[in-house]
Amino acid sequence: MKYAKGEWVQSARVGNAPKFVGQVMGHSQGQYIIRDADRVRWLRFEEELSPAPKKAA
Repeated sequence: MKYAKGEWVQSARVGNAPKFVGQVMGHSQGQYIIRDADRVRWLRFEEELSPAPKKAA
């Protein structure tokens, strides 16, 4: 997996799902579990993510 737990990532907009910046919390069935600034959890595939600075959150 490209991103380690604790790293900050930015998502791409996927369908109706919003774009967001969040911290990787773990992995599940090939997807990353990410928690954003509002503590919402998201599941995203690696190709839908890019690195983001923590300041962006």
